[in-house]
Amino acid sequence: MRLILISSIIVAVLGVAAAWLFAGRQISLLFDRVATVGIASLPVTPVAYDGGGFRIGGIAMTFVGTDNQRSAVNLRIDSRNRVVLENDGQAFTLGPLTLPPDPAGRPNLEFTPEPGDDLSLRMDRSVMSWPTFFQINFMTGGPMPTWGRHLYYRLTWRKRSGEKLEMLWRYKQECTQGKWADGFMAYDFSTGLLQVEILASD
Repeated sequence: MRLILISSIIVAVLGVAAAWLFAGRQISLLFDRVATVGIASLPVTPVAYDGGGFRIGGIAMTFVGTDNQRSAVNLRIDSRNRVVLENDGQAFTLGPLTLPPDPAGRPNLEFTPEPGDDLSLRMDRSVMSWPTFFQINFMTGGPMPTWGRHLYYRLTWRKRSGEKLEMLWRYKQECTQGKWADGFMAYDFSTGLLQVEILASD
């Protein structure tokens, strides 16, 4: 009986280890749905639009979703020269332009929040990392990442009137030789813009 119990424990441990090794990313994502670990509050200025998404405090926040396609988020300029974000039939005023639109027709827009706006950009990470031991660098033969995890960036933009915009992105972060790199977007049907929510005032 004792031998059977020990064998069962060994098999269970090996099964968990195999699942973590070969499906660690999917398991990590399941944990992320329940909770993530807060890391830092990031700068929210300057803020700009580069045609593909926001640049907030120097960080590129793409409008590409996890399906590797551009989301329905759109920016336009209203009659008062303010930048307005539109998504799914809703609109949220971001703020006035600080520079005129590009005369060459490029979609780049630089703007500033309206007086009284309250912005925050929070960065969280996955609770559980996953092993990436089987990646191979065919280009340079250099060291490859051995661990991976996701970073989450949540932008919250509140108006004095009570209106609120919330946007959530998921990036990928890798660890090589014991050092975690900066998080970066990887279009692998796992990272990108996850959520856009516009809430009216109470």
